[in-house]
Amino acid sequence: MSKSADRSEDRRQPIQGTRRVLPAAHIFGLWAFAVAQPIFDLIGKEPDFLVAHRLSGVPLLALALGLSLAMPALLAAPLAHPATTNGRIGRWYLNGLRALLAAAFLLQLLDLELLANAPAAPVAALALAGGVGLVLVLHRWHGFAQLVGITAAAALIAPTLFLVRPGVRTLLPGDLPGEDFRPPPEIAQAAAFASDLPIVLVVFDELPASSLQRQDGSIDPHRFPAFAELAIGSDWYRRAVTVGLQTSKAIPALLTGRQPRPGGTAHYRDHSNNLFTWLAVAGRYRIVAQETLSLLCPPAICAEETRPGAPTRLAAVIDDLGVVYAHLLLPTAFTDSLPDIRNTWTDFRDASRSPQEREGDRPGRGGALNQDVPRLVADFLDRMRPVEDSAPGFYYLHLNIPHRPWKYLPSGREYRPVGARALPHGFDGRRLPEDEWLTVHGLQRHLLQVGYADRVLGQLMDRLRSLGMYDQALIIVTADHGHSFRPGVPRRLPTETNLEDVLEVPLFVKRPGQARGSIFEHAVRTIDIVPTIAAAVGAEPPWTVDGLELSDDSARNLTTCCFDEGEAVQSFRTDPARRQQTLDRLHGLFGTETHPFEGVFAAGPRRDLIGRPVTDFTKARRDISSGKAPRAILAGAHAYGDVRPETGFVPSLVSGRIEPGVARSTELADAVDGIVRSTTETFVDGDDVSRFSALVDERWLSAGRRHLDVYAIEEGDPAADQLAVLRPLRDDQPPARLVPGQGGVRGVQLPGGEVLQNVGWLYEHELELVAGGFRGRFIQEPEAEPVLVDEFFVFEGEHLLYRGMDDRFFRRADDRPDGRLEISFRISVPSATASGGSRLRLLARRGGHVQDLSVAPEPAVYELSRNAEGRVDALLRWPAGGVDYEPERIDVTPSAMAGFLEASLPESLGLQGWAADLADPGGNREVVAFLGDRPLWIGRTGVERPDVASRHGDRHRWSGFVLAHPPLDALRDSIEREGVVAYAISRRRAATRLRFAYRPLQRGPRRTEILPASDGRRLTVVSPGNGFDGAIDLVRKRADRTVIEGWAADLERGERPRQIVIYRDGEFLASLGANRERPDVATHHGDDRLLRTGFRATVPGAPDPTEFTERHRVFAIMLRGAALQLRIGALSPPDH
Repeated sequence: MSKSADRSEDRRQPIQGTRRVLPAAHIFGLWAFAVAQPIFDLIGKEPDFLVAHRLSGVPLLALALGLSLAMPALLAAPLAHPATTNGRIGRWYLNGLRALLAAAFLLQLLDLELLANAPAAPVAALALAGGVGLVLVLHRWHGFAQLVGITAAAALIAPTLFLVRPGVRTLLPGDLPGEDFRPPPEIAQAAAFASDLPIVLVVFDELPASSLQRQDGSIDPHRFPAFAELAIGSDWYRRAVTVGLQTSKAIPALLTGRQPRPGGTAHYRDHSNNLFTWLAVAGRYRIVAQETLSLLCPPAICAEETRPGAPTRLAAVIDDLGVVYAHLLLPTAFTDSLPDIRNTWTDFRDASRSPQEREGDRPGRGGALNQDVPRLVADFLDRMRPVEDSAPGFYYLHLNIPHRPWKYLPSGREYRPVGARALPHGFDGRRLPEDEWLTVHGLQRHLLQVGYADRVLGQLMDRLRSLGMYDQALIIVTADHGHSFRPGVPRRLPTETNLEDVLEVPLFVKRPGQARGSIFEHAVRTIDIVPTIAAAVGAEPPWTVDGLELSDDSARNLTTCCFDEGEAVQSFRTDPARRQQTLDRLHGLFGTETHPFEGVFAAGPRRDLIGRPVTDFTKARRDISSGKAPRAILAGAHAYGDVRPETGFVPSLVSGRIEPGVARSTELADAVDGIVRSTTETFVDGDDVSRFSALVDERWLSAGRRHLDVYAIEEGDPAADQLAVLRPLRDDQPPARLVPGQGGVRGVQLPGGEVLQNVGWLYEHELELVAGGFRGRFIQEPEAEPVLVDEFFVFEGEHLLYRGMDDRFFRRADDRPDGRLEISFRISVPSATASGGSRLRLLARRGGHVQDLSVAPEPAVYELSRNAEGRVDALLRWPAGGVDYEPERIDVTPSAMAGFLEASLPESLGLQGWAADLADPGGNREVVAFLGDRPLWIGRTGVERPDVASRHGDRHRWSGFVLAHPPLDALRDSIEREGVVAYAISRRRAATRLRFAYRPLQRGPRRTEILPASDGRRLTVVSPGNGFDGAIDLVRKRADRTVIEGWAADLERGERPRQIVIYRDGEFLASLGANRERPDVATHHGDDRLLRTGFRATVPGAPDPTEFTERHRVFAIMLRGAALQLRIGALSPPDH
């Protein structure tokens, strides 16, 4: 036999011994070099990524070992079975996996500066060819195969080197609330000091000082009244600068008084000498802290704060690492379409919202850049306490406002409609757009969020006054860094043109008892805050600080550190002329109007049209040669038909697209109820679609129906003294309509009448409704045609909220562990709308069909809350896995909802019914069923109920719900004895117990009788005895009323009955409670528990006593699952 034949035969033999181990070793080694080590290297250089995710201790260890060992073990697992390794499929699997991992490794090597501008496809093809070549070499040379197998050791070496890196090593011990905190020697040995001075330190994020100022440098009291008030009564250091360009460097410097260093992390183990540890240990201060990104307050000191559980934090890290690896893997030409990872530490795919909201909307101690600020502020203010002689407070509040994403109005309401981009066009890169108007529009949105920051400051000042602390406290307000809004320059990297915008921050210090303020013009730094606090409490920090007291006007060396471009530490000098240039520009753009933000909303190409009726300028739409006139298609157009400011959302952002497209920079006017309220310009996005975006003051969007129209602005006739002509860009077509069907959606009817049929085979997908929008993934085989979506539809109930494409900023493709491909997408939804998630539907269209991408109910855990009398007064709701948080309390209100609970026949036990919020059609949130105190089922309505529609209106047609019998059969005995209790929960955060009914008496086995109820109970009718007793003591008729009195009890348990029910001729007639005092019963049986076992009731129909005994039966429904038939005692003759 020839050598080639020998080799061929050898390749066909089963992999045995080392031949089975060697391929697995290849997978471990290649995975380590292609995936694990690049990620470890990047995180090791930027450990603040782990700090921001609050990942330390065992979860961090699990991440390292899972990434380096568990994942390759999962990929290698099929090779352990001979049936896999001996077959052709197994060999293809092994060779394909080795080729892909080798290609991934080579792809990262090829992304060199030399090839940075090379086309991405050839680079990827070259890497793939290299991977295939490696596999061929492995087959041909056994020695090389063994050499590659040795690299499996990297699966252990890589995580070990990662875990011992300085920034990572400090995180390994973990940081659990309540753990013993060992202060560093400087703190432990520091002299104790006594101080009763409350200290309040507020740090805003990404707030340039110029954003607060008027042209003359003063603070605008109309636009920012809280900042202006603070400035009047405090020391304002108008030339304050930050020393760190990133939050992860600026905050530790601010809280330690030390210059930032490139290798440090924003963690208390890396900065153990800080204000939190010193004030808590040496000064016995009570710490109340809300941190964002940083973790400088040890959990043992800030133990009252909450945060997501370890599984939740680990899942968030894994999600973000997927984005990080895509940046590492793909050539530079491909990464432009990926979420930006350079300016945030968390939530790369969800930059519009915090995962904290996603995981239960509970206030936490931070982690994410994108916060539910109103909830965090409310939580922080609630944790503030009056001054206590024994424990003064240090109150630290760091909020991610006015940092991007910009979504808040000065009132605190959100304004981005469904489908709006997370960031303004042109603001998702490192540099600002060259387009002046796009930059101005971003600046508008920034200033509105600064207005909300001012509101938060005002709330804090009011809270301090209410606690009697405002005059006594040392109050310091500042920001971590600024932001530039000059066209075409970097947003955050300081240059010769934007240095003051990025580095100068507000800094106010209100000292105890201070009533009049002063303005200081000498340069100070944020690291000067620690020495200033130390002087105020009369003690010296026990560590060396780099800062000086703010009152010290000595010259300072101004430096900044640690942005990811340029030198690590840079010295600089501010320029008054450049600073004034910024203030002049702000004044020219927005002025200082009487109404606080009138000038901000009026900014646009045609300020002269604002406030004028459109009838002064409109004329008929002219014909277009193509026969198709341009029309403006609004995002979230439905929101203007029913504006509801009380929900926390106002559709102030007027955005959309124009079809067919118009010229770039076409001027537009937006009119509300016939009055021009804003003007803007069009721009063209990456899809060559004409788009627009403008802001309308919420003053003009009061509750109710508002009419919003978009007009193209054309030149007027100067001879006729006509300023302009407004040509309507109306979308005259009716919106698409949801077509309901049996148990769901039949399809979507388009304006022309065509119905897109709803089918279930277009896409394999995963979808969840997070606070902030829909987040989903399409899943496909790697060799399949790319997933194509023509457009998305978002409906709230029957109303169309959005029709268009997903947000391209979040779109990305990833490989799944099972080898398939997933394409992620995101469509934003305001929080107020997302809170009514049971009404939202997302459908994806391809060709003539749509698919309802059904959202499963948010996983949750419910518990019953009882009052002092033992009655259920509320439901407590936790998100699944979110037991670390305080539960959401949903009060039980009898009239909040309507509905009915129905159990099926005994042959096939099932649960169904209906629930509707008659005051808010479609406002059902969830239906929760309990068996005793144990949650049995959580679901939502959506089943057609024509009977409900006929009684309550067609808008309640889909109010039914069904729980199929298999989950219930195993609990048949318990359900038939105890019954199911179901609550309907509305999006108004109220719950109502669903009604049930007693059904006609039935014959049971062995000549027994059964009393059935629609809640699933099947109660056997019993006579007194076996621990049960009771009787009807009196039946009396007076005039037109028949009254019965009696008692019933479970003598063994000392319990009164659950209910008393009256039947007539075998049919249910009435029910009543048993809670009247019967001292005779308690005395006779010698059990005080039987005191309230009596009842008294009027019998419907007012039968004579004789008729009552002949046709009526009375049952006591006992908690042990029996229907006790009560004896009828004395009869009283009717009164005539």
